Amino acid sequence: MINVFYFDLDLKNSINGVSSYKNNIIPYLEANRNIILHYVVFSDKFTEPKVEEQSSRKLYKLPVSSFSKLFTDDIDLKSISFFVNEIKNCKNIVLQFNWINLCNLAYLIKKQITCTTILVNHCISWKEYVSSDYKLFYELHNAFTKNKAIKITNKQILYEIGSYTYIDHIITVTDCAKKSFTQLFKIDTHKLTKISNGLNPSLIQPQFNHNKNKLRKQYGFDEVEKLMIFAGNINLQKGIFDIVSSLSLLLKKHPNFRLIIAGPGNYEGILKLAKNNWSRITLCGSLDKQTLYDFYAMSDMGIVPSYVEQCSYTCMEMMHNSLPIIVSDVDGLKEMVNDDCGLRIKVDFKKDKASLNQKDLIEKISFLLENPEKAKRLTKNAMRYALANFTAERMAEETVAVYEKTLSGKTELIKNNIQSKVISSSTPFVSIIIPCYNAQKYLQECLESIFKQSFTDFEVILINDGSSDGTDQLIKNQTDTRIVYLQNESNLGISYSLNKAIKLAKGKYIARMDADDTMHVERLKKQIDFLEANLDYGLVGSLHNVVDPNGMPFYKIEVPEENKEIDLGMLFFNPISHPTVIMRSELAKKNPYNIEYSRCEDYELWFRLSRKTKIKNIQIPLINYRTHPNNTVMHHQKEMQQNVMELLSDQLDKRGIEHTTEELVLHCAIGFGMGKRFFNTSERLENLNNWLNKVFASENISSKHTKTELEKFRRFLLEKCVE
Repeated sequence: MINVFYFDLDLKNSINGVSSYKNNIIPYLEANRNIILHYVVFSDKFTEPKVEEQSSRKLYKLPVSSFSKLFTDDIDLKSISFFVNEIKNCKNIVLQFNWINLCNLAYLIKKQITCTTILVNHCISWKEYVSSDYKLFYELHNAFTKNKAIKITNKQILYEIGSYTYIDHIITVTDCAKKSFTQLFKIDTHKLTKISNGLNPSLIQPQFNHNKNKLRKQYGFDEVEKLMIFAGNINLQKGIFDIVSSLSLLLKKHPNFRLIIAGPGNYEGILKLAKNNWSRITLCGSLDKQTLYDFYAMSDMGIVPSYVEQCSYTCMEMMHNSLPIIVSDVDGLKEMVNDDCGLRIKVDFKKDKASLNQKDLIEKISFLLENPEKAKRLTKNAMRYALANFTAERMAEETVAVYEKTLSGKTELIKNNIQSKVISSSTPFVSIIIPCYNAQKYLQECLESIFKQSFTDFEVILINDGSSDGTDQLIKNQTDTRIVYLQNESNLGISYSLNKAIKLAKGKYIARMDADDTMHVERLKKQIDFLEANLDYGLVGSLHNVVDPNGMPFYKIEVPEENKEIDLGMLFFNPISHPTVIMRSELAKKNPYNIEYSRCEDYELWFRLSRKTKIKNIQIPLINYRTHPNNTVMHHQKEMQQNVMELLSDQLDKRGIEHTTEELVLHCAIGFGMGKRFFNTSERLENLNNWLNKVFASENISSKHTKTELEKFRRFLLEKCVE
């Protein structure tokens, strides 16, 4: 049996696709004999966490302090502790989340119990910027539709991408959303499954036997009127304002045309736009389902004109209710409504705004009104298609299959871990080196992430660098025999500690790790597999997630992937994240850290190693880099920047690039990410261009990189400097 915990948010007066999804899938999950379904709801109205028995299932009521900042308050953490304690003895646990902002909850629960996490993604969040930050939307939309790569810098989106790290599998409701995850967010396709939304046809009850004219008389509409219904939230991205703006032109062709608007939202905006046509609009507010279906039955057509939309329940209901339908030619709507089922209208995404193509809109509405037989044929096709593809029973069956598949995959991983422990040799394959200075607070979590690795043939060398907290006792309390404990009598610094550990390391490979970070379960395996298959590479890093003190992801840090990109970038910024690195042991032993660069010891080492071997950054976040008030970088930022300036000055000299003090300051401002704070005048931007010309023209640079590569890198740096 699978214990499924279905998570929801108590958002009162909220009408959305998630609530429709819940109402349709829950009955089928409850009826499945292989599932025990539990319901978990978060609310800012609850005062204490509690469990209620509801027939065959449990309802967990968990208080939160605020929906805007979930799981950051003591109230929220108390709720999570209560929930984990209640379910810790359950087997085959699947947590299903339906809101993106619940993804971080997966991390907090996974820290404490073994479970599988599933996210059903109901929207493409970056597309919501169509109404709040159109410039950002347009940049992403343009790259997405043209299949172009784009560097994402928006912190909210980066935070979202980071939060997906803790989800085992993502269900999208459209192919469009699946493509967004793989193309823009670089999420592995094996982690994604598309399952369309569905309805229970028996609950729709199309009004076949209801006389259209009788219904119109009941609700006060004239028999000769041509009724088009819009059902949904009244806001900019739903496209309804474009419909209202086109009313005058529509009424010239069809004087009996009437627009019915059912749903909550900005009625004031509608009335302003329709000032001369108030008599031809009916504003209904939110309708109950039975009344809404009556309106579908007496209408001549329905319209879903959204700028962005996924697997729309409104569209689905119209199809199931045998209503001729027009939808915008976007996202999931064009997946749902093919040419045999309805009509699609163009949306013009211009640089300054999005809008429905008015000419196309009027033509499509006119076509349905003037060709009732063709409209009827489209309607029949649409209903057949909906019954075949958009049912709740199919949706639930495919969802349960994802539960089973994901659980099965995790079981296989556990088996492999056990087997690998059995065959481990007495000489470890990897030496994981962790310097520890006052690391008591986070070290245990760091070690737990290491001991969960899918690759287990390693030793962990812990160097206590003169800690004054409980680090020593915490290490001595460890029972894993793979731990090697070294101590410095006083705080001698990271470079000294690393060199000391590397000398004693027995592994074929050296893996770096910081005591306050955690690693992805596949980190060692992925990096070792790469080095074993690519003997000309001596060092491999990866992307990393930046997380807060509680381990919640903020965003993902991206670094260049290939050796040539890394080599070029290194002269401007550190292109390798130190805690993510694994290198060949003989390389590390022959090239110790330079203690003269105590605040950028890694950066200096990369320069030396790049002349001896090739370097790669795997484009997956394999480390969670924790930020907190006691981070070394926060306390020694000025020293670090001074160290870096000395290092880069030395490297420019070695490449024969002469530079003044002013040019060095400008050069370092790029790598320090100062952006507009420094490059805030036309003079400085001109100096930047001149400096890049000088660097790229140098023999050392121009001989190793093509003009195309240099121009691409120039654009990247210029974008970085004006952010």
